[in-house]
Amino acid sequence: MRFSLSTVCVLVMLVSGVARAAPLAAVDCTAESARCPELAIAGDRPAATASHGYADPTIRKDPASRRIWMAYSWPHTSTAAGRAATAVDSHLAHSDDGGASWRFDGAIWTSSPTRDPVGGGPAFANSEAVSLAPARTAAGVRWFSARDRYVIGTGGRFRASTYSLRVAVASSPRALGRAPDVEPGLEGLAPELRGCVFRDPGLLFERGDLYLAVQCSRFTAAGEDFASDFVAVFSTRPAGSVQRWTWRYRGRLAGREDAVALGGDALLQTELTRSRTGRLLAVFSPSGDAPGAGLAAHFGCRVVEVESLERPRLARKADGSLRVVADVRASDLLPSGPGACSYEPAAQGGIVIVRRMLEGRSVQVSLHRSGLRP
Repeated sequence: MRFSLSTVCVLVMLVSGVARAAPLAAVDCTAESARCPELAIAGDRPAATASHGYADPTIRKDPASRRIWMAYSWPHTSTAAGRAATAVDSHLAHSDDGGASWRFDGAIWTSSPTRDPVGGGPAFANSEAVSLAPARTAAGVRWFSARDRYVIGTGGRFRASTYSLRVAVASSPRALGRAPDVEPGLEGLAPELRGCVFRDPGLLFERGDLYLAVQCSRFTAAGEDFASDFVAVFSTRPAGSVQRWTWRYRGRLAGREDAVALGGDALLQTELTRSRTGRLLAVFSPSGDAPGAGLAAHFGCRVVEVESLERPRLARKADGSLRVVADVRASDLLPSGPGACSYEPAAQGGIVIVRRMLEGRSVQVSLHRSGLRP
């Protein structure tokens, strides 16, 4: 495991509290913490395999009812690639009591057998990191989704070159898995996007525009080049079929300096949301390199106020530092760290964080309520 010196310094300051110039809503969701109860989903049991649990949540309230929806990852162990490896499905659940309890609705997308694009051997494609966004229109509520699709190749080898960002629209979250989904074709919209592998999407519908915040990752033979990663923002007027949407590149929301300031080398798994008072927020998972682990190291989640998505800018204090409004972590899981977070202001459990434990090629994950409601 290796981290940059700047990452180590920022992590030390965050844990000690020295880096905070002002009071900050923060919680450490360790295994012993009574503040972060586990979130259960009635009707959806974790897989009875080495990889199991729930991860990558995105939580959104239905604008036409009291119902709150949650899409999440459901990992399980598969041998479809000729060796035991983690496969991931995307599941859906709902709550009708403000997030106090959840009930399983079904799978939206499932892992599926395919061919390895490198050697042609057995492989499988995963679906994960689903983002949801509702829009209330004269014709009713429309639901947008964005998700990652990628291939685990023969022998359980991760194929970074197969990352595909898929976007869809349907009349309900349940219908998204049956709706046509397409790649939005983002790389050609600006010179700085060339070579980007787009992943970890976050969606938000605002005043007729659908905004997409997505990680631009670049991979080399040695792995991910975190130094060149950044969070890009795009938008579209989502009229008609998803195949006809025209996307516009808005610019960079966050880059390397912001990642270091928040305690990592890159900002993965961005979510766009609102505070209880209507402030625009971005939820980031500061992350770093973890050689040999198969997954990036994560250092918890930081919720940062956003000044604008039209001209992407994070909000800053008078001294130029980022306006961080919440900090959720699980210090007992370092060095690999926890997983992503999601925040829906209408959900009483507040920010939900994934506790993640890695053991070889398997992963065990669970969802936990932090109680923080910025």
